[in-house]
Amino acid sequence: MFYSSSSSSSCTSSLNKSPSPRLSLNIIPLPYYGLPLPSIPSIVPARSSLPLATAHTPTPAPPTPHCTPPIHTPALPAAPAATFTSPATSPPVLHWAGLLTTPEERLAGVRNWVNAAFPTIRPRHSALSRRLHPSPFRPHCAAQDRLTLWTSHHAEALQTRMDEYLPLMLQAQAVRQVIAGYEPGTREGYGSGLVNFHVMCDEVGIDEATRMPAPPVLLAAFVAQYTGTFTDSTVKNYLAGLEAWHHINQAEWHGNERLVRLAMRAVTKASVALKRPPRPPVLLAHLHALRDSLILESPRDAAVFALALAAFWGCRRLGELVPEAAKKYDPKRHLPRGANVVLTTFRGLEAMSFHLPWTKTTGAAGGTLILTQAPDDPLCPLAAFHNHTRRSPGIAGDQSFFAYIHSDGNARLLIKGDVVNAINALILGHSLRIGGSLEYLLEGVKIEFIMQLGGWTSTCFLIYWRRLYLIVPAGIITARVRAQVEDFERCHPIDTSDVFFS
Repeated sequence: MFYSSSSSSSCTSSLNKSPSPRLSLNIIPLPYYGLPLPSIPSIVPARSSLPLATAHTPTPAPPTPHCTPPIHTPALPAAPAATFTSPATSPPVLHWAGLLTTPEERLAGVRNWVNAAFPTIRPRHSALSRRLHPSPFRPHCAAQDRLTLWTSHHAEALQTRMDEYLPLMLQAQAVRQVIAGYEPGTREGYGSGLVNFHVMCDEVGIDEATRMPAPPVLLAAFVAQYTGTFTDSTVKNYLAGLEAWHHINQAEWHGNERLVRLAMRAVTKASVALKRPPRPPVLLAHLHALRDSLILESPRDAAVFALALAAFWGCRRLGELVPEAAKKYDPKRHLPRGANVVLTTFRGLEAMSFHLPWTKTTGAAGGTLILTQAPDDPLCPLAAFHNHTRRSPGIAGDQSFFAYIHSDGNARLLIKGDVVNAINALILGHSLRIGGSLEYLLEGVKIEFIMQLGGWTSTCFLIYWRRLYLIVPAGIITARVRAQVEDFERCHPIDTSDVFFS
């Protein structure tokens, strides 16, 4: 990262104011032939058994709640631990494939091999997951792993058909790339839909064969149970999880049948009263109050203020800049200290452009965070930037850009909740991103530029601005601003296809 220090004094003058390790349970040792292989957790269905090829006596592992007992396995040479940095690369050969003789074993082997390539967390039982009936099709695992590890009779039949023409290696690689197409947070949310669906099926006695492919009436019954209790966006997410589970297992999906759509329409109508009011925008007065509440000589407070101004003036989501939790930080998804920075000057004013490695709308293609100097303004984002880097020097390039030096001398990650809590202490539930876009709109910036600045790829953001009329004082939304938005709407119809309100 580089930036010019010659102008930092003018920017800082306004501030001079008083990855988790992978879980390994019951690992089956694999033969090693000089290739990196992931370990395979032993959760193969209990009704299958591997042939014993050696005279070694196997030691069965004790069963765990809601998880089938592991199969007996021969003692084979252990494979060294492997580290996977990208789902795009995979071992060319599955040397353990010859040990799996039945479709159930081969299906479980493929799925466990695929799951071993992705980071995961230690699974925990929730009040809902404890209601699941024990089943070899649903081993106990983290929510984000359910799309991969939960199977069905249909999946076993599919395995038998694929074994006739497709090598196990290619099967595993195909499933791995399909799973890699889903973001970790998406897989976790979809896992919630799966557990809700199977709890309902367990409690009313739906047999395993009926659950995949799920008939329209079963899906409609699943949706109908949430009428008046869950918002439509939550139920749609549950259905999306079931749809993804069907697609991964190549099962026919009936969620678009009219019966299901009518049930979903009833949920939407009943969820109007459950929707939260729109989040008001953060205004300049709120940022001034935030600044007054912080001690900008403190490395942590300097980082919080720099992050707040970056999200506000850059019109960026906090999740694109910092992680939700320290253990979820990934330099490929969040702004790192060593990010590429382009420094430009226009009419005597500095502007800094940071490359974002990942955004919600563009994915790995990334985006750009643009911050412009505001001389003698206590809310200058570049002044906050220089103050933050000066208070927390020596941070490694692969660490979070908004990491700060703690009193113990070690670097600490700033997370999304830190700035949210600082703002909520003053004004509850306000949006930095919408507030920044509103401020630019009030200053006469063209809507097309605001869309590019904030990474909006469709006109759905106009919905949020239209709702601002209801929550922002009338004196702020001027007639000129209203006319500008209305003119833009006439030329650009609002796209609501991917917008869900909660």
